[in-house]
Amino acid sequence: MDQSTTLLHYLCSTVSTKSPELLTFPEDLTTLKQASRMNFGVIASNYNALETGIRKVEAELPHAPSDSGIAEFVAEARGAVDAIERDISKMNGGVQEVAQYFGETGGKEAEEPFRIMDQFVDAFVKARSDVEKAKQLKEDKAKRAAARQSQKKAAAAKGAKPGPKSPK
Repeated sequence: MDQSTTLLHYLCSTVSTKSPELLTFPEDLTTLKQASRMNFGVIASNYNALETGIRKVEAELPHAPSDSGIAEFVAEARGAVDAIERDISKMNGGVQEVAQYFGETGGKEAEEPFRIMDQFVDAFVKARSDVEKAKQLKEDKAKRAAARQSQKKAAAAKGAKPGPKSPK
């Protein structure tokens, strides 16, 4: 390894020889980039605005004409808001699990572990690519060296013609 080799390059190189199937873990984390860009505080704020809005509409429902269709709208909207609440609750539970797994508190910056993992995965993918390129260059260089060696042997064999026999 040379001076541009990092610990991550070394790790990729070692893993590629000992357990190459582990090199594909970034492909298993398909939603990581999306999670790293999420702002859970904004999601909670938007949900709270939805909840406040549906409550206001529900409060006005008794004043709406019965044939206006507002009651059906409110029932459908309430179902959607409740489903969103369940999804957010499930998401928050998953975020807490990830945060605890990585020793984070999951407080204000609950998305931080996802950002860190995303940065690591990006760096890992680059290091994996660098290692693969270096390996390919090394193989190509070895092939060229073997071809030159083969040409030298062929030239030497061609140049070593039997000379005239010596008199006895």
